Amino acid sequence: MKIATRIAAGLVLFVGAPIVFACKQPVSVCVQPAKTSFPLIEKGQPAQMLLERAANSAVKWASVNFAADLERVSGNPVAQIGDPGTAQGDLIIAGVVGQSPAIDELVRSRKIDVADLAGQWEAYRQIVVDQPFPHVPRALVIAGSDRRGVVFGLYDLSGTSPSGRLLAPSAKFYIDAYLRRVPKSKRIGADVSPLFADLHGMPPALFTVGTLDAFYEDNLAMAMRWVSAGNLAELAVYPESPHAFTVFPTAMAHAANRRERDWLAERLST
Repeated sequence: MKIATRIAAGLVLFVGAPIVFACKQPVSVCVQPAKTSFPLIEKGQPAQMLLERAANSAVKWASVNFAADLERVSGNPVAQIGDPGTAQGDLIIAGVVGQSPAIDELVRSRKIDVADLAGQWEAYRQIVVDQPFPHVPRALVIAGSDRRGVVFGLYDLSGTSPSGRLLAPSAKFYIDAYLRRVPKSKRIGADVSPLFADLHGMPPALFTVGTLDAFYEDNLAMAMRWVSAGNLAELAVYPESPHAFTVFPTAMAHAANRRERDWLAERLST
């Protein structure tokens, strides 16, 4: 079966999940594309990445690392181009509004609207655009209000992780209360946000999460990072299950706990 890896308009992430979605989740491994989805990897081939010569060094660094993640997952290199006019196929565009020629052209042609980013700090928008340039059927645009916004748009971190953004604004209160003495610039550290740690050389892992868990998106993100770092991982997603569902006396919890026990027994016996 040919499985297309696609991203809906919300998040820039890929997960090598054993469960096949129908592209209705923010991050999906699916067999049927959705109208608003963008194919990060399709038939084993990752989308192209635009690396503009004038881009800020932080934007270039994040884009190159994101492309490297796609290559690790797909097994194929990501075509990195400097001019969207030379692109042939789907394209990922990341840049700062007012500094990225490609993004500014899309704004001038009214193909995207990023007016709400004006005056914001560390903000971004992720937009799927049809036919943005000749020979580019679809583009995923990560437009940032500044360089940090672009980096956060590519990594979804620092208090605005996938789940954090979906839980906003209530999540901001709890994050700020918990990390009241930690400045925002330090919240991307591995001791605060393990989602963004160097995960190379980690042991096999089983990620268990329910679709009603408030941190569902972060579990998907961590599974993606685990696999892209070259580690073995399994992602078990349980429908209609909330946070900490495994402690409740339900059939779904029983199934999840049994799988965890079997998984551990298999690993410990080898």
